[in-house]
Order: sequence, then C-alpha cells, then structure tokens
Amino acid sequence: MKHLLVGLVFIVLGVPGALAGDSTGQLAVVSAASYTSPVAPDSVVSIFGANLAAATAVAPDPPPHPLPTSLGGVSAVVTDNAGTQAPLLLAAVSASQVNAVVPAGLRPGPATLTLTTAGGPTLTGHFTLATVAPALFTANQSGAGVAAAQVFHVHANGSTTIDAAIAQCPGGAGSCVPVPIDLGPPTDQVYLILYATGIRHRTPSLADVSVAVGGATLPPLYAGSQMFYFGLDQINVQLPQSLAGAGEIPVNVTVDGATANTVTISIQ
Repeated sequence: MKHLLVGLVFIVLGVPGALAGDSTGQLAVVSAASYTSPVAPDSVVSIFGANLAAATAVAPDPPPHPLPTSLGGVSAVVTDNAGTQAPLLLAAVSASQVNAVVPAGLRPGPATLTLTTAGGPTLTGHFTLATVAPALFTANQSGAGVAAAQVFHVHANGSTTIDAAIAQCPGGAGSCVPVPIDLGPPTDQVYLILYATGIRHRTPSLADVSVAVGGATLPPLYAGSQMFYFGLDQINVQLPQSLAGAGEIPVNVTVDGATANTVTISIQ
C-alpha cells in the first residue's frame, strides 16, 4: 500500500489562520501539514513572509523531475547548528509563502533559513530542527479537521477498492467535512492511509509509533516515506469492525514520543 498517492496538498499555497512554534526573524518556518514547529529534515515546510516572489510558481510534478533549488526567482539555504549549509528544495512560491522540502542530513537543533527573494532582498528566519517532527495533512489545509487520507478495502473475494478521499469540500478549501467511511461486511479488511510529513527518520521499531483512532490504539502496519512525493510520508493502520457506527472521531499519532496534530475521520 506504500504506492498509494495523495493529491498535491503539500504544495497548496494558503495561509493558515495561525502559526504555532518557535520561528523568529523575518520569516516563519513551520510544517506544511500542521503549521507548527519544530520541523524535521526531509519534511515538507511552509515559509511565511512578505514580498517573497513576484508571482506564484509551482515546480513540475515528480518524478522524474527533482525539486529545484531556485523557483520564480526565489532561493534559500538552511544552516544547521554545526554550520552545515544546504539549499532548500522548492515546491511552490508566492508573494507571502514558500512551500519546500528541508534537505536531508542536517543536524537537529537551532537552524537558520536565509532566503533570497525574487526582488533581491535577503530575509532570514530562525527555527528548530528535530530528527522526528510528526505532522498530519488535513483536507482543509489548516492542520485541523478531517484528515487528508485514503481508505483501502480488501474484500473477501480478494478484490480491492479505494476510497480516494474521506472528505468533501462543497465550498472549496476550508469547507471540508468528513465523508463517513463504510467498513463493509465483517469479512472486509479496511485500511486507513494517513498522509504525513516529518516521520521517516524515526527509530526502526514500529512499536515507537502509536495510532489512536477514537480512543482505540491500533498497531501501525507502515510508517515512513510515501515513496513518490518529496518529503511526503504515510502511516497505514487497519480499522477494526468494532469502530462501525463511531461517527466523527479523533485520530492521534505519536512517533518516538513526539505528538502530531489531531485530525478526524468519520465512520458510519
């Protein structure tokens, strides 16, 4: 199930209502999923500032295209607390926001982002890198509400179906509400695929990944890279039939002791 894809929610440019974290300076550097910090190497981040790019630009879909280090006249470098520097990998840029992937191999701890804007001025932001910084994507692109996820069904006859989305957004971004998940007959096996970032460098044991769905702690089957989009991770868990009729319930994920933002799903 590692090959299942999600829409490019992680390059959508949309300023959230509030940012949380420890970013300081002229730029705010936060997770593109939860809009909080710290953030992890190899994760998708959003950078907020003013007059960053003259126009919106989006990098080509991978693969085979690598993410560029310059896009729409914008480029940036991350410096970790050992003095190691690496260019930011850019997914999308606009006047007030840049979405990007933090390069791998940087040391956890205080870090500095130096960004060259399309107009020429250089801006800086200070933030914290952590080895693991789990964050779950949401349909509303706000870090809260219904999860950006898919549901994979394995039927008794061996056939499979996929619920491509578990939310509907009648008024566009920000209006998304859950689509109840049908667990089907007791003979079905139903898997929830959560899309995340900041988890791929976790400790090897899945015992250090906790997924609680509506208060039921479920053993994860996979937690790591989504294997297609840069910086995108995923977590797979099987939904038990005992959750049938639960309605809208929270999903809480902890990885190596770090807690992700809470999201929701609905089960009919």
